[in-house]
Amino acid sequence: LCKMAASSYSSTSLGDAAMLPARRELSSVPTLSAEAEAATEQLPTEFSGLAVEKRLLDKPWNATFRPKEEQGKGKTVEFRKKGFCPAIIQDGSKPFVCIWLKTKEVNLVRYKGGWARRLYPVKYEGETFLVYVRQFTAYMLTGDVGHMHLIKWPENPEVKPLAVNLPIRFFNTEKCERVKLGGFVQNMHARHGLKLMVTKPNFPTWLDLDFAKAEKDDFYLDMLELPEGSYVKVPPTRLNAAGRLLLARAKRVRG
Repeated sequence: LCKMAASSYSSTSLGDAAMLPARRELSSVPTLSAEAEAATEQLPTEFSGLAVEKRLLDKPWNATFRPKEEQGKGKTVEFRKKGFCPAIIQDGSKPFVCIWLKTKEVNLVRYKGGWARRLYPVKYEGETFLVYVRQFTAYMLTGDVGHMHLIKWPENPEVKPLAVNLPIRFFNTEKCERVKLGGFVQNMHARHGLKLMVTKPNFPTWLDLDFAKAEKDDFYLDMLELPEGSYVKVPPTRLNAAGRLLLARAKRVRG
């Protein structure tokens, strides 16, 4: 039964998130102690004013170098039993850096909503920087993270922005005529989310569509207020005849 429950949780797609009710993820953020506030102030100045929560800045992930002799399946299994999680850090076109992270530190944010769509501070060889979780694997029974692919926040995001895929949620769908007749709202980006190019680290973990602004039960990209410092690269093949990108559409049930 545990295996079945974990399997259903791990198979949740971005489209399923659109069917969940909106919630305030940051409503119960605990206050920090004086030592935690002092530790937060010691972070580099470019980390100030981020959407990174202070409870996460309180405990940055401590990373250690993973040499070649500690790579491979056998050594990885051995270190996982000791409480370490293998990961790689990608920094632009530079070679990947193989590191070890403490599994307990990662599990502190593992089950928080939208945890894989946020920036986290990592302390590695005396340097503290932000990383974005590009991809991760987790065990079905325990839920522990097995491996992580981290993207380092770019040094010049204006030239090389960070690409993030954000899921879409919508509300006020009851105002759509087709929904009133028993229809539903189809998310056009349910599988992978909407790909944003972000130049500032204060991006959200979701994109909310207000269907009170919809035109004939259709919601387009130009109706969405994008986060500050972000934009969308739209392929010409995804645009309709009017040159607009459709994000969601209310459809009626046939039959």
